[in-house]
Amino acid sequence: MRATMLVKVSVLAITFALGVVPVWAQQQVGVDGACAGLDLITGTARDTLAAVNITIPNTGSVWHCVCNCYIQVDHIIGLDVDGQLVLTNNGAVVPLTERNFELNDNAGINDPEFKEVSTGAFIPNLPAGNRTLACAARKLVAADPNYNVARSCVKCVCSDFQL
Repeated sequence: MRATMLVKVSVLAITFALGVVPVWAQQQVGVDGACAGLDLITGTARDTLAAVNITIPNTGSVWHCVCNCYIQVDHIIGLDVDGQLVLTNNGAVVPLTERNFELNDNAGINDPEFKEVSTGAFIPNLPAGNRTLACAARKLVAADPNYNVARSCVKCVCSDFQL
């Protein structure tokens, strides 16, 4: 392992001196994240929560991102709610990121005051350009009461090489 690293450092030193950078040294990585505060979920349409705007540079190759989204949902006594959390890419749901959750007020039981819900995904083959990666929540049943998302966060790592 150490010998490999020494060889790479030596190659980099020589190629930088010659003005040529090997492909494996040109790979790029970006990390971004954001958090948002209180949001009232009032309907079955997705409500965007924490979001990051990602700019994928034109490096001549596609990029790949790994994103995680997590929220804290307040459980209000007396309410029974079915909700959903998803990860979105420019407003479209990232496949297989739907996480359903239920807030129940069980009689005679000291129910938790909040619930943490999370989802994440590997998003491959993203072309150059701007995009918004975000958490979004909604009610699953329109007649359910509204509920609070106390806070939400999204974290993304993007790279022009397969993660």
